[in-house]
Amino acid sequence: MNLDRQITTTDILSYFPIQPPFRFINTIDEVNAQQIIGSYTFSEDEYFFKGHFPNNPIVPGSILQESAAQIGLVAFGMYLLGNRIDSLFDIDNTQLPNELAIVPGIVIENYVIRFYLTSSELKFKKIVQPSDTIHVHAEKIFFRLNKLKCGIEIKNEADQIICKGIMSGMVHVSILK
Repeated sequence: MNLDRQITTTDILSYFPIQPPFRFINTIDEVNAQQIIGSYTFSEDEYFFKGHFPNNPIVPGSILQESAAQIGLVAFGMYLLGNRIDSLFDIDNTQLPNELAIVPGIVIENYVIRFYLTSSELKFKKIVQPSDTIHVHAEKIFFRLNKLKCGIEIKNEADQIICKGIMSGMVHVSILK
């Protein structure tokens, strides 16, 4: 195992723990120790458009929130932990291999690690329709005691703010028995 290997955006997308039809991340455009920027394009055949709303489909706010959490908390957390920029409170970081064994839901020796949303305070300003692309920008406020808190901003292709606010998530470590 190469402990100097950096976790890349390709690694994160390849091992991302959430899959379609509930995966709302297409690309990670930029990531570093302080921020992540990623995007998702809502195809016209997304499952929720049939009912939200017939003949005038828009992306539900809860789905926009989910996309923000997937990019701004889960993918960002995978990057921060996988590259040992931040560490977990419950486990000694030397036990964590650097090659994406930190992926949420993946067993690491005697541990399972998962990410959970704990709070979201987003204010919505615009709607998102089928075929629209959103860009999620998350900036780290802190990552301590297994909690990642970020300022979140979602913009459309015209660089207009769709929603913005604060989101937090916890990394939960379970010991296998």
